[in-house]
Amino acid sequence: MKKLLVPLSLMLILVIGFALTANRVSAVNSSSHTAAIAESLDMSLEEVQSSTALQIFQDLNDKAQAKIGEGWLYMRDSQKFDADPSKEEGYVPLVDVTTDYWYYINGSGFAERFVTITRTMDGQIQQVGIYSDGTTWNTMVDEIEVMEPFFFESFNYGLPYGFKSPDFKSNNITLEDGSNAVEFTYSLKEDKPIQLFQYSSSARAKDIGFEYLFDSETGFFVSEKVIVHLEDGTQRVFLYIQMEKVEPNAEPPSEVLKYFDLKKTREEQK
Repeated sequence: MKKLLVPLSLMLILVIGFALTANRVSAVNSSSHTAAIAESLDMSLEEVQSSTALQIFQDLNDKAQAKIGEGWLYMRDSQKFDADPSKEEGYVPLVDVTTDYWYYINGSGFAERFVTITRTMDGQIQQVGIYSDGTTWNTMVDEIEVMEPFFFESFNYGLPYGFKSPDFKSNNITLEDGSNAVEFTYSLKEDKPIQLFQYSSSARAKDIGFEYLFDSETGFFVSEKVIVHLEDGTQRVFLYIQMEKVEPNAEPPSEVLKYFDLKKTREEQK
């Protein structure tokens, strides 16, 4: 079996960060978006365009983009983890969170500003990210960085990473509420079971499976599961992300808009 470039242990770290950056590809149409995907994954454009499952994904992305007009877009998701407490020094424990996303999209489809607020399940604010006037501020690390304007695309939570997997595929399914969805799946495997620092020493992983759901009608992301299959035959859902709300043309409350003033004040203090 050919060894993967990204070890499973690293993939559990990367899958979260990748979800945050995969939605910020600068593109102005479907063809350039597909080319950007090919370049980021070191694939030829022909390889990408020949993938039926990838074309289905692109069609869903186009549907979602058509519903995102000029103005504020509001989204809310929840992220739940199943991992063992780590004894490693300096390790930040994973906690279940919800995140509210407020993006202002201009007439050309670019995000001019945004506020994202992540909270623990008891409502405590964990971190806030603010983007405006070409800079971002993350309240958790208190860093202000330059950021280029980006074409806003509907969230995909890192699904393009799976395009290179040999078992990447799609399937039409019906959800419990009767709505139709498209399911994308792929997996990462190693030559032999390995130890993941997210789990105790008695549990070694054989592979990691990824399951994504997108609404067939709107093209919007529905959910993602990252499933760790262990050597003893059991499995654990390391990460479950569910999109709870998607509301185009929403109006942010004043407590959200105040973060732009707080960011400006903090920049003046730096």
